[in-house]
Amino acid sequence: MKGLFYENIISGKQVLSIIEKMLIIHFLTIK
Repeated sequence: MKGLFYENIISGKQVLSIIEKMLIIHFLTIK
């Protein structure tokens, strides 16, 4: 169970980082 829990956290962080990169690119293209 712990293994799956940690994998979910890692995948969640990866999703957050992808969203952050998309937001950064979005703001850069607006300027």
